[in-house]
Amino acid sequence: MMYTIFCLLITHTYELIEGIFFIKICADEPVAIFLDKVKEANRPFIPDDILPRFLIAWKPKSFFPGHPPRDVAEHVGKLNLNSEDNCAATQLNPTLNLRAYFPNSPPLGVVHIIVQLPSQLYLISTRLGLPRVEVEPDSFDRLVENLAASSFVLGAPSTVSKPSEFQTYQSTSNRILNDRPSKDAKVPPIALLYPPFGDFIDHIRERTEKELGVDLRKFQFAVDEFASVMCNHFENEPERRDAVLPVLNDIFECYEPFSLPLITPSKIAGERMSDGHANGPAEVMETVVEIKSEFGSGQTDPEIQSTSYFLQMYYAHIRDGPYKESFQKYLCPTLAVTIIGSYVGFGAFVLLEKARYVPLTPLLSARSPSGDDTDRPALFRAFRAACILRTRIHDDTQHVINNTPTLPRIRDRYLPCVQKTEAWPPTDDSEGQLEFRIHGVAYQGDDLTHLRFWYENRFIYHARTEHEEVLVKFTRRYCPELHHFCAQRGHAPKLLGYGTVPGGWKVVVMEAIKHNHIRALHAPTYWATWEQDLTGLVQDFHARGLVHGDLRDDNFIVPSDGPEIIMLIDFDWGGEAGKVRFPTWLLNEELMDGKRMESLEITREHDIRVLTAALEGLRPVENDPPSKAPSKLKRKAPTSPPSSQPTPCKVAHGLTVAGPSYMGSSSSG
Repeated sequence: MMYTIFCLLITHTYELIEGIFFIKICADEPVAIFLDKVKEANRPFIPDDILPRFLIAWKPKSFFPGHPPRDVAEHVGKLNLNSEDNCAATQLNPTLNLRAYFPNSPPLGVVHIIVQLPSQLYLISTRLGLPRVEVEPDSFDRLVENLAASSFVLGAPSTVSKPSEFQTYQSTSNRILNDRPSKDAKVPPIALLYPPFGDFIDHIRERTEKELGVDLRKFQFAVDEFASVMCNHFENEPERRDAVLPVLNDIFECYEPFSLPLITPSKIAGERMSDGHANGPAEVMETVVEIKSEFGSGQTDPEIQSTSYFLQMYYAHIRDGPYKESFQKYLCPTLAVTIIGSYVGFGAFVLLEKARYVPLTPLLSARSPSGDDTDRPALFRAFRAACILRTRIHDDTQHVINNTPTLPRIRDRYLPCVQKTEAWPPTDDSEGQLEFRIHGVAYQGDDLTHLRFWYENRFIYHARTEHEEVLVKFTRRYCPELHHFCAQRGHAPKLLGYGTVPGGWKVVVMEAIKHNHIRALHAPTYWATWEQDLTGLVQDFHARGLVHGDLRDDNFIVPSDGPEIIMLIDFDWGGEAGKVRFPTWLLNEELMDGKRMESLEITREHDIRVLTAALEGLRPVENDPPSKAPSKLKRKAPTSPPSSQPTPCKVAHGLTVAGPSYMGSSSSG
């Protein structure tokens, strides 16, 4: 007999992954075969390294309905799967057949089996044959495990940095470079992981003559001397190194607030030597220099080679050094200086669960053709920024060492370290700061608990203030005035904080609204209310001279406890009408006005056109009774203008634009 088993997939922390799915299977098949089919049916949601035998199957002692979807999570919670005494479900034995648990054909309309993903801890202990322990391993544990097996630690730096070697690692999870061959979206921007790296970027962008802590005349002379030496030709790398390091140290000696350690060729681990590095308070490098005589003169990648030096030194001290506990409390930031012929570049190292290298500058030219010194100011700013950054790394490392017993261990090294911003609305009170602590990623994939893929350029996190759970968003631009306007009318999450942190990142803190994206479920009942509220809201902020820029239905949310309300999110592109523009020509097709846009200006007409298409896409089919949910959605087909003359066209709730050039856009969801 064939059974149809309705299932739910949940994380090891009992969170739902997507919705109900079903498996058709013979009643006499063992549970192990059923789990094979579950894995096959859910490949987008179950990572490859989770084998079917690691999945945990639960049969509720009392079946619960699979509809409405908003109640399913509550039903799962009532099973108390984490309780030995009050668990309301039976864990299935993989060796028994399904008929042992379902003597008769399972009834329709209910959930039969909940399949749970294992924790990372369970996977590690199972594979190593260790007893299961209760403390979940954190990022530092995984860092130590990864370093112990890393070729960048075990191999010679001059070998692992050959293209034939490191290109292999860059295609795996052991990658070092964040952006080759593609972005590693799990890694936040370097400025959010260690703010002094953001300060470095800000200093590079500044074009000011005010060089705090530097004797300008002495400093510029030292940079010019460095550039002059860099432009010479040398027979080999040791000759260039011996000539360049003294003038490089002369630049850093110009920084008066702090006496920076000298950069010298020194041992990294065992007998291996760097081209030059300076140790800090933790007796490990805080600055490392890698030198190549000329472009094309070597067979190794200097960024990868310096990464290998960095990792080998840190691993030796994490394992056996006097400050190994301190490394659990910070990300071990390090400045990397790369010199290739007459070019110099600056980069950043941090230790997450693996090493990460991020360039802070492109390669800067030390050359100065006759009558052309346009590149020299960039060199001045870069070295000024490097002086300040080296000092900050040194001071922060010393602070960690001095306070190691009282500092918390960093449990997740991938989370931004930003912990406060200005409260909203702004006040004249200098104490108006909103403090929060980030504790997880929001709306992203996760190797074990959600989707396998991550959205790049999305940096939204779960956090907690003193009083409530919030969302924290980091973005390049934002319109807090528009967000606040919509929130005051009940059509956006409340804006709690807004500010800027080093690196030019905007910090947005807002209330966390429990919601679902299955708007079609409620559209038959509430579409008319949504249409009236949204179009009225847009009319109101247009009247105040504001535009949104992205009114697609992807940016609508419906609160779980109030489906009659529809809210706007994502105010990144909003601003003053007539001034604000899209940041790129590479827009979603739903935002395009025809096949070609003539301007990046965000207009009221654009908002209206996109909103109209979004609402039309959500409109339920006429006469579709509310009880039949989710409803089919009616999509508006593109229309062609009957003539070249624009004619007025009525759109959502009385908003009028010149059409038909603004019509005919269909929402693709």
